[in-house]
Amino acid sequence: TAYEIYQCDWSSDVCSSDLSTLIIDTVTQTMHIDKSSLLLWRERGKGFKISLAKGLEKEKVENINLGLDNQLIKTLSNNDRRILNREEIEARLNEDSRLREDKDKRREFEEIKRDLDKLEAMLSIPLMTKNRLIGIFNLGTKKSEDTFTGEDIGLLATIASQAATALENAQLYAERREIEKALHQR
Repeated sequence: TAYEIYQCDWSSDVCSSDLSTLIIDTVTQTMHIDKSSLLLWRERGKGFKISLAKGLEKEKVENINLGLDNQLIKTLSNNDRRILNREEIEARLNEDSRLREDKDKRREFEEIKRDLDKLEAMLSIPLMTKNRLIGIFNLGTKKSEDTFTGEDIGLLATIASQAATALENAQLYAERREIEKALHQR
């Protein structure tokens, strides 16, 4: 559960990858989800890359790198921590008359749907700290094929908030260790 996310051994250099595994495993097991992935910001690659995936073909996801100009990234960065739901996006594309008239907005929705399809995600959940997107949970369908309820969304938003804090803490701790290591080598 969300409490377990905080139980990471901060003295460990592998805490961040252990934490990613814990996050993915906790959510997929608790929600009974068939496929999931966690994208994290990579400074070197200047984009969001898959840190960990479950139930997805490695060849399909290993080269995914979503830059800051990507519509999914822009939308998740600017939407008040709202979760993107592929079913809602599809419904808007099919039923919203405003999207028929506004071609630019329609293209944005189509780009988001294309990325969700590529990630095999029903939900895309932003991991935000200090109003900055640091990662994204992508969750496939439930094994029961039921839709996600409002209660599910609330639980996932809580887990995402706590996971973002834990991931940021792990990153800050790793940076601190690197600085200490560099100072000791002088």
